[in-house]
Amino acid sequence: FEDPVGGFQNLRAAIKPGGRMAFACWRTLPENDWAFALMKAVLPAIGAPPPPPPPGTPGPFAFGDETYLAGILAQSGWSGIEMSKFDSEIALPGETLEDMVNFAREMGPIARVLSENPANESSIIEHLLSFFKAQMSPDRRVRLPSAIWLVKANNA
Repeated sequence: FEDPVGGFQNLRAAIKPGGRMAFACWRTLPENDWAFALMKAVLPAIGAPPPPPPPGTPGPFAFGDETYLAGILAQSGWSGIEMSKFDSEIALPGETLEDMVNFAREMGPIARVLSENPANESSIIEHLLSFFKAQMSPDRRVRLPSAIWLVKANNA
């Protein structure tokens, strides 16, 4: 959400009093190797990672900080807020190296890296391909750790 407090207030307005909300969201980028490992893999092509976005910036990891997310929900009028960690492994979409590169181009920090480093695109892609080749399992999938928050809250 551009305005997370307003967004969660709108969700609360759509739920009857006493109703509950549950959702999952990514935790921090370093906890999500499906995105973070890709960033580390392309560092030789870009020199240094881009600075993290300012807190509260919309994006896939915007709610990674537990205190920040709990504060937004409380400010939005939610009560009984419960957050639990869930760690798992996800398979990157696709069964070919090209599919995985296309996924990386569109989702997560690699999309940002590519947009900010157009002159290094071919080198970035080479590093991604090397990473995917090294991580590919016999079933032609790349599986990497993921970390989410499971969140529940009540419409007081």
